Amino acid sequence: MNFPIKPHDILSLTEDSVAALAASPGSVRRAYVCVIMAAHLAEHVAAAKGYDPLDYRTEIEQRQPALKLVRDLGNYAKHVHITRYAPEAERITASYAPASFADFEDDTADEEDWPGDTMAEGFYIRDSADQIQPLLTIMRTVVFFWRDELLRQGLLP
Repeated sequence: MNFPIKPHDILSLTEDSVAALAASPGSVRRAYVCVIMAAHLAEHVAAAKGYDPLDYRTEIEQRQPALKLVRDLGNYAKHVHITRYAPEAERITASYAPASFADFEDDTADEEDWPGDTMAEGFYIRDSADQIQPLLTIMRTVVFFWRDELLRQGLLP
């Protein structure tokens, strides 16, 4: 039995989760929900269109590399360790930055990583290319991709 939810429903839930994260960027719960929701959209689209899930995921991750990062973050969040595949983002670290960098004590980041103490409060991801991005920016990129993809696939009402 399948859970009766459509890809546009998952996208809507993901958009709501990203909006909630934007309102409270330091919320672990909201960050977790965003990543988990977005990481599962590929399976829902593949099922709705009758695509092979692995082939479809490979194709979309080539078009939007942020999807690989979100998939890996989602799998790390759910399973702690990834054993079913070799993650693309081998050295993902998530750091939380409070409103003031002076309060930020985390071994995954150095003050030099954020010159001028300009970090906004929230979660930052250092990916396998050693680039640091706000999780909120990554999630917005992914949501924009999925909105376009569902439109392209004829899956928006």
